[in-house]
Parts: sequence; structure tokens; C-alpha cells
Amino acid sequence: MSLDIHSSPEHEFETELGLPKRLPKGERILWQGSPDTKTILLRVFHIKILFIYFGLLLA
Repeated sequence: MSLDIHSSPEHEFETELGLPKRLPKGERILWQGSPDTKTILLRVFHIKILFIYFGLLLA
């Protein structure tokens, strides 16, 4: 099974990726994306600091 959402059957009838129908006239998509796991771990959960902290505890 492919993990590519662009080729999955759920999205094959969408006129615009991620939208159920066309945008109204005069409107456009400014940004469309998804969260990046690495960025969330680094910026939200401060994973580097946690690794250093637990590394010091183990040492």
C-alpha cells in the first residue's frame, strides 16, 4: 500500500488537493502544508535539551 496521499482513492475526486470543491472565483490558496515531525520535536518539545538532560542523568 502506498503512503502517497495524492494517489489514494480518498482524494481522487477532489478538484483541489485537500478541498472538497473548487474555490470561489477570485480566491486562491496562499499556503497549504502539513506539520513536519522533526521541526515539531525540535521547536515544541525541545528534544535536544531533553536528550542532553537525560544523558547527564545517565552519566
